[in-house]
Amino acid sequence: MNHKIMKAHITIFLSLVFFSICSGQSWTPPVNVSNMESSSFPDIAIDGNGIIHIVWIAIFENNVRKVMYSYSNDDGETWSIPFDVSQNSEKALWSANIVIGSDGKLYVSYDYDIGNYYETLVHMKIFDGMDWSPTIVVSEGMPHSHSNILVKDFEDRVYVFWFYGYSFCYRYLEGHEWSDVIFPYEEQHTIESAVSDSDNNIHCAGHYTYWGKTVPGVRITYFKYNKSSDVWSDMSIINEDDVNIGVDIDLDNNFLPHILWNKDFTHSSPGIRGHVYCHQIAENIWSEEEFVEFCGPNAFQKIHLNEQGHVNVFLTKEFGEGYEFDHCYKSDDTWSCTRIDSSDNSMILGRPNVDEMEGILYIAYGKCSDRGHCNTCLQSPI
Repeated sequence: MNHKIMKAHITIFLSLVFFSICSGQSWTPPVNVSNMESSSFPDIAIDGNGIIHIVWIAIFENNVRKVMYSYSNDDGETWSIPFDVSQNSEKALWSANIVIGSDGKLYVSYDYDIGNYYETLVHMKIFDGMDWSPTIVVSEGMPHSHSNILVKDFEDRVYVFWFYGYSFCYRYLEGHEWSDVIFPYEEQHTIESAVSDSDNNIHCAGHYTYWGKTVPGVRITYFKYNKSSDVWSDMSIINEDDVNIGVDIDLDNNFLPHILWNKDFTHSSPGIRGHVYCHQIAENIWSEEEFVEFCGPNAFQKIHLNEQGHVNVFLTKEFGEGYEFDHCYKSDDTWSCTRIDSSDNSMILGRPNVDEMEGILYIAYGKCSDRGHCNTCLQSPI
């Protein structure tokens, strides 16, 4: 498989980046996946046969938003014609996510009818290799459900988390049976990112808001579901600062969590904002907070530990009229960042997403041109 011969062949709003980890990496021009001029917020998954699958949100007339899907079976050189998974022609959809079962089934979840906040529901579609299923209303009877997160463990149990009321809840699909809706914590709390280890435990990062001395503050939290005991852990508080927003999580080869978040360093406006990182050294013991990179008012982040255990951070961020997509890595205890892509348009296209195959990372991200046409792009290292 020659990852260096990738051609720029994919359209709108979804970028994959292929690379092997090394500092100061150079990148090929981006490849476009979607070709729809109005696409954003991609997610990516690679199956056991090396086929790359991507879903994204596409905006149509009257704010109708669809969940689109495309795949590539030649390392991203060419892509299938985008398919409307949602089969939606009147509502606004959001937060499209994809995971793949060991049998090759595709599971796609999304928020349905986000334009009507108090009627929003979480939907799912499943592809069995031949056909897409009818719509499954995961949060049936629970309007005002949103911000879904999709996770699969190594025994093919598929979890769907979402925010409801002032906290989060979830259901899981095991075989052909759905669990009841479960609220793991009584207190108000959110979940923003989750990942399974090979023991099938689910590691999560989220936050809760509290009232400090003068202003509301946010605490970044880590919590874990132990599948064998069916018990959720107590929450660990990661930060001591008053205001932090946005968080992502991944695991190292010892199943220890590494967490990245977007932090406000000042309370004043416009303020100073940047990305910070820490990792768990042992149970309930965390490393010191490390500064990674400054960013603008709108920023999203993704952390990924590759097969060798190297920490990689991917950032989308806004600076004035400009937009950047960066790769940050740690070398000799120092963080360095390389610009992968940029645009004169300041529209932010959400968190980049990552998957890995044979030691190569594939990164999906969104990019807008100076005319506002938004694409999904693919790159590889030179």
